[in-house]
Amino acid sequence: MGALADRFIQFCRTVQGAEEIDELQQTPEQKSQKLKTADFFFENRTIIVEIKSLESDTSPKFISFLKNQEFDLGPGEYMVEDLFASKLNGDEFFRTATDMIATAVADGIADGNRQIRDTKSLFGINKADGVVVLLNGLVEILGPQLVLKRIMERLRKLRQDGSPYHAHVSHIVYFSEKHLVESQHGDSAIAFPVANQLVPAVCDVGTFVSRLVEGWAKFNGRWFKVVGGEIVV
Repeated sequence: MGALADRFIQFCRTVQGAEEIDELQQTPEQKSQKLKTADFFFENRTIIVEIKSLESDTSPKFISFLKNQEFDLGPGEYMVEDLFASKLNGDEFFRTATDMIATAVADGIADGNRQIRDTKSLFGINKADGVVVLLNGLVEILGPQLVLKRIMERLRKLRQDGSPYHAHVSHIVYFSEKHLVESQHGDSAIAFPVANQLVPAVCDVGTFVSRLVEGWAKFNGRWFKVVGGEIVV
């Protein structure tokens, strides 16, 4: 994990009631299962949090794809959707590009779901909410709206039997320090929480997530404000 993840783990350790799962003693039977657990318990083990750091820069692969599609782009910033809007089969190109850019997002959510599931099994906790925290401190191309789109797509995914694919994740929280918001208070990194509509929360995980976001802002000495009910900075 990178510096942002290290700092976030330090922050989690300051949250009242936090238990760092790797530091908990396990019985020989638990150890023998060799399960990969999540990172933290919170709220008397009613909330399980797994932290994922997005560190793979997919920009070179994306630029190569654009060149293969005969885009001739000069230096500057571009909206990914706008790039394909004027192209025939633009929607198909956009889906391909989104998959290419945001592979780490999908992988992080899937891995987090498995680790939260295994943590529940290992500690005998069936009624707990799972939260996946996605951190972006390095990857410029993973803009907030693109990440949000990818998160929503993954949370809608179903298994063949119709059950939610990410059945152990009731919330995802995305934090980015590569994309800043400017205001009269100064610059601040952005964050947004996303509830999994297919997996109703067992506990009051929404309130916990809001406190987590606000606490992270204070931990970093940043201003805190809810914008539009979705984006928290």
